[in-house]
Amino acid sequence: ALSKDEQENIREHTVRGAAMVRPVGGILADIADAIETHHENYDGTGYQGLKGEEIPIVARIIAVADVFDALLSDRPYRKSIGVFNALDNVMNSSGSRFDPGIAAALRSIIDRGGEEAVAEVLQAAEKMETVGV
Repeated sequence: ALSKDEQENIREHTVRGAAMVRPVGGILADIADAIETHHENYDGTGYQGLKGEEIPIVARIIAVADVFDALLSDRPYRKSIGVFNALDNVMNSSGSRFDPGIAAALRSIIDRGGEEAVAEVLQAAEKMETVGV
């Protein structure tokens, strides 16, 4: 378990990340708000307490993608849980942690055969890691 100071340090990554890209301008400045709010929960229990439509749509998409990717990735403390278990995790948090429309969109992608596309993306990412990209 992390100490309170460690937890606070981790929580600050959203603000620090947004502060890094905002001055660059262009599209990065446009997504700074999404970076800053991607750990807001749809029910208002996130870092800043934003709720539902108060959270930028891009941040709501990033929130689902971030968790889905994390669940599909091997970690030192656990292996990937697989596409369908990761999808179940997202769907079980639909309406509380995640925007129900975004969660439903992910389910639709997977239902249309997106599992193969996800596998291709993961394989490409592994190749990039092995060559140091």
